[in-house]
Amino acid sequence: MSQTNAMMTTAPLVPIVSDGRGEQAVSGRALHSFLDIGTEYARWMQRMLDYGFTEGRDYEVIVKSDENPLGGRPSTDHVVTLDMAKELCMIQRTPLGKQAREYFIEVEKRHRAQQPDLSTPQGVLAMAKQLTATAEELVAAHEQLEQQHPLVQQALTYQAGHNKTTRQDFAREVIAWAQSAGYRVLQREVFLFLSKKLGLFVRGERSDAGTATVDAIRRGLAVTEKGTAGSGHNFATGKLTPVGKTYAFERVVRYIEQNGTLALPQAISR
Repeated sequence: MSQTNAMMTTAPLVPIVSDGRGEQAVSGRALHSFLDIGTEYARWMQRMLDYGFTEGRDYEVIVKSDENPLGGRPSTDHVVTLDMAKELCMIQRTPLGKQAREYFIEVEKRHRAQQPDLSTPQGVLAMAKQLTATAEELVAAHEQLEQQHPLVQQALTYQAGHNKTTRQDFAREVIAWAQSAGYRVLQREVFLFLSKKLGLFVRGERSDAGTATVDAIRRGLAVTEKGTAGSGHNFATGKLTPVGKTYAFERVVRYIEQNGTLALPQAISR
């Protein structure tokens, strides 16, 4: 029995997971750990992505954070396809990389061997049973969603009317998190990121500067609240919705971990 086959019968070298399409994949952090890379994960993965891998095809980005993002530093992981994982192993040019690549090849072989042979009646029957089981699971999931629909609507209604966050408050939270994580972030960098990078707020010298963009409102990420101050002056304030705040915070963390700063390239920040 080969070393790879022996490992397959005991514990996996790197745990196999499923990506968003249901295909076999691995955690980027798990692979980084097994390969015993000396470089910190975020910097190593960014260097690997420079080889031309495409998000949505070769990998997915996962940001893990608590319900209160300021309770701890969120970590970024990547769900990597087996094809990409094999290429990453080749790039390392190490014995561990060779071992992991052979392991992934064996995983793929075993997966293909488990697929029904559609050239035989038995294989067609086995595939039909698999499809039937999948259909039953989908029906059960749909029925569960229907039962939960009123509760979901209540949650969405509450979320739409509560806990909106101004750009200033969001910037303070980002700066506080960045300081605890060892980064330096300025308020103007947060404002620029929200407007120029994410397109959530109007920027510039326009009279509506700081209000939510049409696209952000359409996507439910930001709103513009209007009113009249005690002095009689009308005001319009752009705010992040709870969903928008989560989205913006995850994008901020991902950008800082990949670049070491929130400052945008000069060509974008103008």
